[in-house]
Amino acid sequence: MRNPNLIRVGALLLLLVAVPVLADEIPDRPEDLEFSELKYDPPEAKDYFARTVAKVDS
Repeated sequence: MRNPNLIRVGALLLLLVAVPVLADEIPDRPEDLEFSELKYDPPEAKDYFARTVAKVDS
């Protein structure tokens, strides 16, 4: 039977090695940060008003 502490230590060592290897590089300057384009479609005001009134009347 294996020692449970040995398994925990092994898992911790594996985690400590894997995280830095798989992590992305941090840019030197904030201007070098890249973000995906924000896609936002605002709701139509008339649809929102109609839903709100329908909930109040029900």
